[in-house]
Amino acid sequence: MPGSVSHFYYTLFNFGWLGVDLFFVLSGFLITRILIQQRETESYFKKFYARRALRIFPLYYLVLFLYFVVPLLFGKPSFASASVTANQFWLWTYLTNIPYPTLQLGDLAHFWSLAVEEHFYLFWPFVVFFTPLKKMEAVCLVLITGVLATRLSLYFIDIEMRYITLNTFCRVDTILFGCLLGILSLKKNFYGIYLKFGRIKRICIVLIAIYVALIGFTPLGSSEGIKDLSLLLMYSIFSLYFMTLIADASFAKEKGSFLRLLDNPYLQYIGKISYGIYILHLPMQRLASLAQTKLFPNLPQHYDHFAVQWIWVCAQVVLTIAASALSWHLFETNFIRLKKRFAYP
Repeated sequence: MPGSVSHFYYTLFNFGWLGVDLFFVLSGFLITRILIQQRETESYFKKFYARRALRIFPLYYLVLFLYFVVPLLFGKPSFASASVTANQFWLWTYLTNIPYPTLQLGDLAHFWSLAVEEHFYLFWPFVVFFTPLKKMEAVCLVLITGVLATRLSLYFIDIEMRYITLNTFCRVDTILFGCLLGILSLKKNFYGIYLKFGRIKRICIVLIAIYVALIGFTPLGSSEGIKDLSLLLMYSIFSLYFMTLIADASFAKEKGSFLRLLDNPYLQYIGKISYGIYILHLPMQRLASLAQTKLFPNLPQHYDHFAVQWIWVCAQVVLTIAASALSWHLFETNFIRLKKRFAYP
């Protein structure tokens, strides 16, 4: 593959992973607003953790149950590889991103991001509860700076890149950018602050364009050191950019075509089942591949043939959305209803 093309695909691959960061920022924003608004309520911690557990744990542990427990009940080997099965402790305890570089997690590789989020919410409610409101913005900025410094420090002492990009202490700043937006959004003078976001967004767009041009289409993209270092810096830029997008979607007085598109009921439904889509997309990818092999054994492999590749991708998307919809209506909503027992006033 020509060098410039390979650099371009490297950039696109990292953009795909940055989709996780968008949800990190959004999660930090929504949760922080709730925590601040409810910090004076009775059973603050109990309600928060109960509601989070009812939303996150059921589908997560159902997938692990289907992978590791159900096959044992029928005397069959696990659906996961022998390596993952032997190290499943890390999955059951939300510690996937600790030994990740030494494990081949296959269909469950994306669970590292859920581990980062759960680690963060072990301590963030306590920070919100015990920090005076007027100091929360400063605390957030200090933590963001500290995480970026940690990420760069580990890089310069030659820690393996995958440890840096998946470690909670190196990626949690993405959630903190969302938390910062949540804090700012509750200030009385927020609209004046929000008006400055347009300039921040334009700066981010310029920096992102420069990153794509330099890494995707120039000889600089052939240097692993340059690619890795620039990516570690760009995590912060992308998070800041996502923060401005979420602010626009939440607080813009006049909605442009993009924001109006977000009001589409079909997109809103996809948002409702998005947790299931994220949890199930790699398992459904494997299922689609197995189905292709069983039902159409004479077809070329999806990665060898362009038409088959796109048929396979479309099948995966349809299968993932269908499975997520079924999960939402038949399984997840049973636990969502229980959140009423821990309702905020």
